Amino acid sequence: ESVDPSEAVLSAAELNRDRINGRVTRASIDGIPFADGSFDLAICLGVIHHLPDPVLALQRVVQKVRPGGHVLVYVYYALDERGSFFRGLFIIADMVRRVVSNFPAPLKSWVCDAIAFLVYLPLVGVAKLAAAVLGNGDAIERLPLAYYRNKSLREIRTDALDRFGTSVERRFTREAFIDMMQAAGLENVVVSPRMPFWHGVGQRR
Repeated sequence: ESVDPSEAVLSAAELNRDRINGRVTRASIDGIPFADGSFDLAICLGVIHHLPDPVLALQRVVQKVRPGGHVLVYVYYALDERGSFFRGLFIIADMVRRVVSNFPAPLKSWVCDAIAFLVYLPLVGVAKLAAAVLGNGDAIERLPLAYYRNKSLREIRTDALDRFGTSVERRFTREAFIDMMQAAGLENVVVSPRMPFWHGVGQRR
């Protein structure tokens, strides 16, 4: 079962119309149309950091999972342990986001596509070249946008729209991420040490 408040669910339903074990529902986080405790597992990837109250949003997801069930969550990280150069790039990118996110939808989509082709792809290309020459390792992973070097163009375009087209963007340190998971009613929280940061799983109390 997939839930999303936007018209994207219509495309998702069309793309998955031949899957007999899946269903797409258009609904907001405030009105998930399923009884509490309906699921063994809920997955919430790249959503709550765009919402005004992430803890409340996650609580509503957790409620739909049975006690002892699990919730997998991914949120943007607060550039934990990144250097001043990377943080400087982020400040510039965030300034661009604040402007682009206020554009009308067609213009916003066009600008985000331009960012994907003119910014993402060159940086991804550098990361690919560096990995080919030096091999994969921690140094490569720390290059800007290196995470996307094995992603499709469609994923890169979608990410550009997600990063620059949304007016609300919250970021979490590892500790704040764990605190939020626990505040939402999860225990036994395990946070992955691997990118993308941060993603982890918790168990409903």
